[in-house]
Amino acid sequence: TTSITTSTTEADEEADVGTTKATEAPDAGTDTNKGTEAYTAENETIAVAQSAVSFTLGAGGGTAEDMEALLGSTDGLAALRTSIAQGLNLLEDLVSILSVQVTDARRRLAAAHQQQAGRQLSDQLQVEVEFEVQAASLEDTGDLSNQILSLANSSSNTSTQFAAALGTNLATAATSLGSDVLAAVAADVQSNGVVILSVATPAIIERVFTITTTSTTLAPVDSDMDDDDSPSVGRIVLNILAGILGTALAVGLGLLFCKSSFFKRHAQINPMSDAGDVMGDVSPQHSDGCEGEGTSGPRTPVTA
Repeated sequence: TTSITTSTTEADEEADVGTTKATEAPDAGTDTNKGTEAYTAENETIAVAQSAVSFTLGAGGGTAEDMEALLGSTDGLAALRTSIAQGLNLLEDLVSILSVQVTDARRRLAAAHQQQAGRQLSDQLQVEVEFEVQAASLEDTGDLSNQILSLANSSSNTSTQFAAALGTNLATAATSLGSDVLAAVAADVQSNGVVILSVATPAIIERVFTITTTSTTLAPVDSDMDDDDSPSVGRIVLNILAGILGTALAVGLGLLFCKSSFFKRHAQINPMSDAGDVMGDVSPQHSDGCEGEGTSGPRTPVTA
């Protein structure tokens, strides 16, 4: 059998690659026939880009604490992760949300985003989402970093796709959570989009995963092993047949005993002197055509 375990180490830590360990077979008489166990460890290095994006959301009638709790829930985190993945054209499994922080954005927005006349500046929150994205390979980290930074460009496809996905995914989360506050925020994003305030320069981090493969080889069965320790199929069949024959013999002897007891009891009740009553008054016949009381008594001719 083979089992695989995975552990994570930092990029600068050395890992034990190709290590093989053998364990002696257990002594005779133990409950296991495990044999030899060996494991090998192999390293796999991946790269992730860590960044953070800050954007605005309407409060939807709630507070910053309310919004942080909603976005920090399982459904809220799923909405943020899916939105970032769709904005970057990546699979959701490659994106992880590290933290979510929501603060009051009124003072910052009052000076920076007066152009959004349709929004109530007093009803704005600033959301900062820290996330990381796994690169396809170590060579792709440069392209991935540029793609993440393009979120800050409101005219880029990345930014447009992120905003469209965020409105839809927040609406889904609001339905799942049954939150009117988040539903109002989702509707606001779908109507007005989001204002991305900043995107942190991605930090590239290399991680080394140690994959350990354990294999077990069963020890050969000892040919001198006692039959009681390793019963064969033939022995099992013979035991079954012996049990059946023994049962049949016991039943036959029981029937014979019952029949013998029956005749003994019958003879005690009707002795042979009165055998005529039992046997239908049949007397021994003689060769001269007569029947009688015995070998020396008178004889009476037999009538046809």
